[in-house]
Amino acid sequence: MGRLTSGAATAKWLALSGLYGHCRAMIDKTAIRSFSRSEWAVLAIAALLLAMSAAVWPVNHDEGQYVAATALMRDGLPYRDFAYLQTPLQPFVLQPLSLLPAGWLLAASRLANVLFASASLLLIALASKRWAPTWAVAASVAALACSQPFLFAASVARNDALPMMLLAGAVAVLVPAVDSARTRAGPFVLGGLLLGLATSAKISFALVGAGAFLFLLITSRRRHWLSISFFVLGGVAGLLPMLVMAALEPQRFFFDVFTYSLAAPQQWWSLVGEGHRLNVMGKFSDLTKLALRGAIIPALLITLVDRKRGDVCLFLDLMIVGGLIGAYLPDPAFPQYLVPVLPPLFARLAIALGHTRSVWRWLALLMLLAGSIYGLTRPLKYARQSASGGPELGQAVQQGRMTARLARGGTVVTLASERVAGSDVVLDPGFVTGPFLFRTHGWLAADALRLGLSPNWQRLTYLDHRSPAAILVGGEPDAKPPLHPQGLDHHLSEWARAHGYRAVALPGDGFTLFLRP
Repeated sequence: MGRLTSGAATAKWLALSGLYGHCRAMIDKTAIRSFSRSEWAVLAIAALLLAMSAAVWPVNHDEGQYVAATALMRDGLPYRDFAYLQTPLQPFVLQPLSLLPAGWLLAASRLANVLFASASLLLIALASKRWAPTWAVAASVAALACSQPFLFAASVARNDALPMMLLAGAVAVLVPAVDSARTRAGPFVLGGLLLGLATSAKISFALVGAGAFLFLLITSRRRHWLSISFFVLGGVAGLLPMLVMAALEPQRFFFDVFTYSLAAPQQWWSLVGEGHRLNVMGKFSDLTKLALRGAIIPALLITLVDRKRGDVCLFLDLMIVGGLIGAYLPDPAFPQYLVPVLPPLFARLAIALGHTRSVWRWLALLMLLAGSIYGLTRPLKYARQSASGGPELGQAVQQGRMTARLARGGTVVTLASERVAGSDVVLDPGFVTGPFLFRTHGWLAADALRLGLSPNWQRLTYLDHRSPAAILVGGEPDAKPPLHPQGLDHHLSEWARAHGYRAVALPGDGFTLFLRP
């Protein structure tokens, strides 16, 4: 099978469907010509905020598998050649970044997410512009940009910002279509395609698409049945990247995307004494706290009390419900799980604000302002820390450059792939998921090894026959009793010392590179 490039494939699908011209026309006529100066100013300031946040946000161990997957796309495919615990679209889209050297690949991956998130803001404003006044659109976009789950998705090199942009595009395309009495193929096929692609980038976005499909079913009596057919046709086309990869490696795909996601969180969080985070009240409490770090709760309240209803509002409301269900399902609750809710919620918020009377309008805006200020506390804290000690992202770039130089083209083993992945570093594919497969045990770890994906901490004899040129530790130092009282990295450090590896200190607190004797 030849090397796949998702950008080219997506453009080809759009061209074959006759939709590429439709998409360009929509953007040219609506977005560029009709936005006011104040709306453009808000979007520009928001983009600068996202860039600043990405520069100062601490390196997160979640980033490892995404940055490593991009790097390994130079010569391989997910599931077939390396483990990837998500649906596969993002590595294909970011494949050109695999040519960047170690350290800079992480920075470029973050920059790509800044661009995806900025485009999401533009598309959300586009989706609500015809149904909301200018001030309401600007307030909604500003509130979203200051919400911590959104900032997190835009700032770290995970797989949240790309599907968020695709979802925002689907909302922008489908909202005018559901408000129109005419049934045109283009918007429904394109909307379904974008939602399918969002699911191919991250599986939790499927439930938002299910909300859109449910709306079409509910309104099918007064809407031509062809709209559902067009939507499903586009959705299936958008799912093709996932379906093709599942067909190529069904066992590994199912293990990575479903088995691991269902079993591993239960195993790990129970082991470290935080099983309460997995029960109903624990997850609900955590999600509520996360939603309060920004304007998400105020947006939900303002939307909930909006009495004016119609097809557009019902369509967005059902997508919001799908997003909320999707946010609850993963274990345990983390800020990124709220991301699928954001595009339909903040498009709906702009419309609801336009419906508020002047007496309540100021109260609604004050609620959004308070949430926005609180949502900015963490990036401002990181900005202060970076001003005094330098951004951690800069340290990661230095670590990547030093590792590439000292490893001299040999294989590198690490649980912190995000710091060293790049064109001049050869990563051992058995460790590219970082701590996630490495920390499993029991049947889950045995299945991962049986499928040729990854050894866990108990099976480091895997390295005896590989003798890596370098082993980087320092990304997982926290004690995790009872099995890892000295941290996950300690297992790699022990193996390196037992085999005579020489320790070299790297920039950053606690990072060490062990070099083969």
